[in-house]
Amino acid sequence: MLRGLSSVLTFIEDRAGGMLLLISSLLIVGQTLMRAVFGYGISGIYEVATFCMIWSVILTAGAGIRRNVHVRVDILIRLVPAPVAFWMEVVICLVMAAIGAALVYSGVLLVQESLVFGDSTLGTIRIPMWIPQSIMPLGGTLVMIRSIARIVALAQGKVAVLEEHDVVPTA
Repeated sequence: MLRGLSSVLTFIEDRAGGMLLLISSLLIVGQTLMRAVFGYGISGIYEVATFCMIWSVILTAGAGIRRNVHVRVDILIRLVPAPVAFWMEVVICLVMAAIGAALVYSGVLLVQESLVFGDSTLGTIRIPMWIPQSIMPLGGTLVMIRSIARIVALAQGKVAVLEEHDVVPTA
């Protein structure tokens, strides 16, 4: 069951993130061409493109953790003995999980507030704000799941603290 859930999450992170980036690019190019060729554009297109870009980045944050390419200071992990590096990586994952939890909590509050007040975008394309804002709790959940999964995989010895591609050969 967990393997199936992981496969679904991997599909969402990899495919949806890329598709949203593509959509954002196409919207920007289309709007630019419409303004250059026809002399007008659609109000709100850049806003939708921005939302797609934000969704793409936040959806793929979990993939970065899964692939061990997330933001961290690798130099410290390379300099310390393996047991210390292991615990440093566990702490890093716990911090990322806490950040994910904060995103979930604040995102849920933000979405609820937008629903209560009926907030929407101001362009021609009126989008209820809870839709683009819902990426915060969704992305936070993915970050939490991937961070905890990495801790479990580290504890079981299924992944290394530093992957082969992370280690730079010395001269």
